[in-house]
Amino acid sequence: MNKSQQYDIFISYRREGGYDTAQLLYDRLTQMRYRVSFDLETLRGGKFNTQLYKRIEQCSDVLVVMSRDSLNLRENPEDDWFRLEIAHALKHKKNIVPVFLRDFKFPQKGELPEDIADLVNYSISTVY
Repeated sequence: MNKSQQYDIFISYRREGGYDTAQLLYDRLTQMRYRVSFDLETLRGGKFNTQLYKRIEQCSDVLVVMSRDSLNLRENPEDDWFRLEIAHALKHKKNIVPVFLRDFKFPQKGELPEDIADLVNYSISTVY
């Protein structure tokens, strides 16, 4: 753990389908003494977007919980925080660790937006 960082790990997830796994990861990682940014637990006030991006920048690792429909884009992709978190982590060259839930299926090649298309190049973990 880098002592100059406030957090070691950022957990990104879509609330529908990914919350329970994200909570479990947060609980286990904090028990192991990692400093984990989990929005519901650690974001307390101020500008949400500014704090969120700062936390991603502080962390070395970003866990991306991939539930069944997590990569289905919302009507307004500029307001899709799951996508924005992944894009910001990729832009800042964070170590991305996808955590694929059992029912997750990756979109076909070329179906992901350009700002998160590189996500397919990261190693895979699966939760059963």
